[in-house]
Amino acid sequence: MKRVHRSVALALTLCTGAAAAHEHAWFVFRLQGMPVGVVELECGDAELHYRSTHWLWRDGARDELRREAQLPLDARGHLRGQGRLPASLWIFHAAKGCAPVRDELSGQDGEACAHERRGNEVEGTLLGKAYRATYDAAGRLQHLLLGDAEFVRVENPPPRAEPSDVLGGSVSIQGQRGPLQLDPPGTPPTVSLTPWSEGPARALLERVRTSFIDAAPGEADLAADPTVGARGGCLAHARRYERWARSASGERRAAVIYGFYASSGSQRARAHAWVVVQTPRGVLSLDPALGVAVSPRTHLALGALGASGEAGQVLLDVVMGRRRIVRARGVSLE
Repeated sequence: MKRVHRSVALALTLCTGAAAAHEHAWFVFRLQGMPVGVVELECGDAELHYRSTHWLWRDGARDELRREAQLPLDARGHLRGQGRLPASLWIFHAAKGCAPVRDELSGQDGEACAHERRGNEVEGTLLGKAYRATYDAAGRLQHLLLGDAEFVRVENPPPRAEPSDVLGGSVSIQGQRGPLQLDPPGTPPTVSLTPWSEGPARALLERVRTSFIDAAPGEADLAADPTVGARGGCLAHARRYERWARSASGERRAAVIYGFYASSGSQRARAHAWVVVQTPRGVLSLDPALGVAVSPRTHLALGALGASGEAGQVLLDVVMGRRRIVRARGVSLE
């Protein structure tokens, strides 16, 4: 994946040596391509502040799930009195070989190893999970793939001010009537699915909806297993549908789609996720979180989870104002 951001002016000695000034590094967190949060590393006064923020949505309102840890460090950047490195600092510096590390939030201890290095890319394992990381010329982390998670270095915290805060709120729509479209236009997502009957597909929609207490932010938003948790937002609903739709043989019957949602006639759109299935009559789109009909006038698809990180970049383009959402009057896609 091409690098789309210049590195932060941050010394390689982040959290090591004598702490003279506060230093920051920010990473946008993507889940299979969709931006869902930000991780911040802040060093100063011989401490590491690790902050993780997940963006969540409920009935069109912004919510956030924040977790953080404040860890005392020695002069080498190790956890004071522990002989271990915080996992984030180990991988930030393109370390070589293996070292004992600790997860900042869970407290899990384990080992991190860099197994193979090719130019500015490193592959290895971090607390039992395989990773692939890309570094700049100074050896500072720019891009990390860790399982389904992706972390992309950005210069500054993602913007949150209205009206462009689509990741945490909503974005304005230009035009009064017609289907939702991007300007400049994008490429509609395509997925390959095993055909499925419409009846079971709609029945599963109700099963997923009743498996949640409500769409409030909760444990299902962060669970590695999408079948776990009784509270969660639109992405948690969609991921659970996709998992349950898989046949015993592992055939892919549904795909998670992410993009924007705007109620009929609304001039505001917000980030949203839903699913599609392939039936004998064609593609069927379903919205497990809202339970509403999916229409080009209300849903604008950007990409499918796991298909490409580029579609996730389109979402960030809207946040940064490089693209806008419009209603194409006189065009009917229904």
